[in-house]
Amino acid sequence: EVQCKAAVRGDFIPDGTVAAVLSVLNHNLQQTLAALQVLLPHPPAQVLPRTRAQPLTEADRLALLQSLIELEALLQDSNMRSTALSADLVGRFGGMAGESLADLNAVVQQLAFDAALSQCQSLRDTLL
Repeated sequence: EVQCKAAVRGDFIPDGTVAAVLSVLNHNLQQTLAALQVLLPHPPAQVLPRTRAQPLTEADRLALLQSLIELEALLQDSNMRSTALSADLVGRFGGMAGESLADLNAVVQQLAFDAALSQCQSLRDTLL
């Protein structure tokens, strides 16, 4: 407690002490998380309905292609913004791009960046 107050005031704290405080905090957070997981019910798995692809207009194809190129760049950097862009693509083009876009989004949301990048490139190639 004294060390934490010193940190707030900006006093010097030895590196080992900071590591020890962070370790204790991490341990306490892990215990709290474990206790909450036991008490709270798991949310039901959300299964999105599979839809048949509707034809893409040329304008939609180009917009999707541009967005996939942007997504590729984010995935190459393992950038977390890829999750938002991927979800947005499903919302905008999901009915037109079919299951491949939904499958890509599922992999992106799992943060499997390398696998998602491969799927993204494959989907992009089909649009060229």
